[in-house]
Amino acid sequence: MKRIWTLLCIVCLLAGMLTGCAKTQGDPVTITFTVIGPDGTGEDYTLETTMTTLGDALFEAELTTASEHSGDGLYTTFAGIEANWDEDEAWWLISKDGEALTEGIDDIKLTDGDHYEATYTVGMS
Repeated sequence: MKRIWTLLCIVCLLAGMLTGCAKTQGDPVTITFTVIGPDGTGEDYTLETTMTTLGDALFEAELTTASEHSGDGLYTTFAGIEANWDEDEAWWLISKDGEALTEGIDDIKLTDGDHYEATYTVGMS
């Protein structure tokens, strides 16, 4: 029984290591990420990163964290501001240069000079 638990622990550790290595790195890029809060004011963050996706770059910059990820592909918190759908139908609209995006931040590939926005939004408008 002890061997089974040991083997299980090793498998879990390897899975965790592989998940952590899933973040891919590429050439250095500089992007701007603007967080527009509930009051309509925005704060710009300049990110210099070798991460290839927006999600990984935001984690690296600590603008969002794994504990703030809802588990279903939706991010609930940026720059410490939480959008809670269950509380007041708040959510984050992710856009690039003012154009709403249809892909999730974990799938958005970065290019040097990109500008993204996360806009606190209430309701379905």
